[in-house]
Parts: sequence; structure tokens; C-alpha cells
Amino acid sequence: MPYIKIQLLVLLPIWLFAQPTDPPFQVARIVTHEYMDAVMGAEWRQSIAADLIGPDRVNSYSSEKPKGNPKIGVVFHVLSSSGESAITEEQLSSQLTALNRDFDSYRNNYRHPAVEKEKFWQRAGHAHIEFGMAREVLTGSGTGLLDNSFRTIEQSGWEVGNAMKSSESGGVDPIAPDRVVNVWVVDLPEDIAGYAQMPGGPIATDGIVIDRDYVGIGGTALAPYDEGKTLTHLMGNYLGIYSLWGVDYCADDGAVDTPVHNAPNYGCPEYKNITTCGQNKGRVEMTMNFMDSTNDACRNMFTKGQILRMYKTLSEEGARHGILIYKRDKKQGDELQE
Repeated sequence: MPYIKIQLLVLLPIWLFAQPTDPPFQVARIVTHEYMDAVMGAEWRQSIAADLIGPDRVNSYSSEKPKGNPKIGVVFHVLSSSGESAITEEQLSSQLTALNRDFDSYRNNYRHPAVEKEKFWQRAGHAHIEFGMAREVLTGSGTGLLDNSFRTIEQSGWEVGNAMKSSESGGVDPIAPDRVVNVWVVDLPEDIAGYAQMPGGPIATDGIVIDRDYVGIGGTALAPYDEGKTLTHLMGNYLGIYSLWGVDYCADDGAVDTPVHNAPNYGCPEYKNITTCGQNKGRVEMTMNFMDSTNDACRNMFTKGQILRMYKTLSEEGARHGILIYKRDKKQGDELQE
């Protein structure tokens, strides 16, 4: 499937595009689950059942950290109209700095009361996954194919879908999506921050789409999402972590050490922000987790269970093993020659 036409929008929930009335905080919606429903439908739902209910759920917690010094290459495709402010290489580099900050270690620089009172700090983990520009991570004569692309286009905005991922529809085709993470930086509908294709989707559309206002640290990024954590969340989706609110109302996210959330949270919720979900009703939500949607300044952790899910995705049997590069490997770029 090279791309999805605008008709995709009718498959997405009406609330997705509803405009809030004078919200007390800025809303930036992550719509990965809705996108996956639209792209894969019943096939994805079946994979969810196996992942969250079947034996795969148990196996996901037996995964170990990848051996060696794992690193993942990222290539950006920036699509801008002539009237938009420029996204620079420096802005993209700051985004990689943010990914490495968030995935490499746990920093308790945001001291939400729940971290201590609910002992959430005991669940925080260190992923030790490093990211770099694809042209720098991969070696060999083919690395020129992995340069970030900057295109000025007549189109001023993009709907949720895959049009930006295809040159046939005015976008940019993915580069080696089985080897590197492709990230399309575009102007999405208002209040939509981005979405990722989770493991198991079509290779021709694999990657992440993020709104240009949420890329990088400072610069052209807009507060309160100006610390690069939107892509941290989306990279989590790409590596097999569900958003904390699950794929349905009060659904499990598949990590044993995260509370069930009834919906995404925004702003910087105070203690206690509790869930309304069934038998979990009254439990405090983990609003400082990267897989919620609170302000960037108010998120600072992955749990150990979430990290094990990423390790499973990157394992030799996992769907994303091909993107894992080891610093000592000098032959990884050879397959990307023209």
C-alpha cells in the first residue's frame, strides 16, 4: 500500500478532529492507535489480542537488553510550504539529543509527588538505546542515500494518513525502512502531534509522522511541547509500546508496571490524578511517563516493563531487529549502495 488517500479520515473517530472549547492547557494528540486501526484494521486487532492476551505478553518480559552498543539510525524528511518557518539541521540534531536524553537514562528532574508517594521511581528503567543520524550511524559507500531531505512544496498541510510517505502523492518515499527509522516532519491538522506505524505494518509506509511544531528542543518547537518528547513518545510506539491509555477505553497497554489510564492526560496534572477504569478505579495514573501526553516538562520516565517490550521488538526474533546497529559493525552500510 503506497499511500492512503484522504478518504482515510472517515475511518478515524470524530473526536480526533474536534476542537476543544477554551482548554486550560494546550492539547497535542498522539493518534498512533487510530492510525493503525485505519491502516491495518482487523489484522492489527488480531495482533493486539496475541500481544496483550496471548503467550506473547508473557514472553515480552523475558527479553534482555541487546548485546553490544546498540544504536538506531534516523532519517528525517522535512516537507514545508514556502510560507512556513524553516526547520534546520540544527533543529533535527537537537531532536536526536532529546531522544538520547530520554532513552539512555532516567533523570528524575521533574519531582512529581506521585513519583515518591506511589513509588513510581522504583519502576523507572534505563533503556540505554542510542540514536544518531542514519548517515552517521551506518557506514559504507551507500550512506549518501541517507541524507535528511528538505522539500519545499505547494501543499500547506497534510491529513492523517500516508500521503506524505509517497512521491506519487507529493511526499517523499521512505529510505531503507527495514534498516533505519524514517521520520516525516509535516504540518498536520491542528492539535494532532503525530503518529507512528507500530511493528507489523506495511514496509512501504513504515516510520513516524510528526507535526513540525513539536520537533526538537526550543527553536521552532512550540511550548509546552518544546523539549523533544513528542518524538520520544512516538519512537516508543514505533518500538512496540502502546500509549498509556491503550487502544480502547480503559484498555491494557501491555506493560505490567504501568497503571491503566482511561484517557490521555494533558497539562501538568497534580497529585492525585486517578483513573476511572473498572477494577483499577481510584488508582493514581503515571502522568510523568513518556507514553502519556502531558507537557514535556512534566514527563521523564519509561518503566522497566515498557523497556522490556522495546527489547523484545529489537530482539533477533523481533519485528525491528533490522534497524539495530552496533558501533563495532563496519559493514552495515554496504547494502545501501545505489
